[in-house]
Amino acid sequence: MRYSTSVREARQEAELDLREQARCFGRALRVLRGLPPTDRRIFAECWWALLVCRLRLKYPKALRADRLVSGARTPVSGGSPTSHDEKRVLRLFASAHASHLLACSCLPRSLALAAVLRRHGIETRLEVGMRRGRGGLEGHAWLESGARVIVGDGTHVRSFQRFERVA
Repeated sequence: MRYSTSVREARQEAELDLREQARCFGRALRVLRGLPPTDRRIFAECWWALLVCRLRLKYPKALRADRLVSGARTPVSGGSPTSHDEKRVLRLFASAHASHLLACSCLPRSLALAAVLRRHGIETRLEVGMRRGRGGLEGHAWLESGARVIVGDGTHVRSFQRFERVA
């Protein structure tokens, strides 16, 4: 009897997960339909980058994680990027992240955004840091352009000690 209860609970949990994923996907489609065609492409690119980065980090042997950092894709922007382009990509990335199926922590989110921004001609630098928290050490990843934090709260980021660059 106990076995069947745990199986039933597992099935119910799986059904809830599928319902939640369907809701997220429906939300993403509604956002996508409400965008102009040029923004639709960027939104879809952001959504896909989040999915790929999350899966590549979870399954590094099956999906080569080294391509995340290498930037193998060619840029799509024709000229030099403007602050308007950067703000537009950041806004669409935030929408894609909010309506995504998979929860993404700071590392896959930062890697995905770096790849999308690089494709649009906007150079960024991935930073990783550590700090002592209540439960021990805490890590965080964020993006910077020059001395400016692109994603994340600057005061939150300043509480982390950055790793030194080796190469």
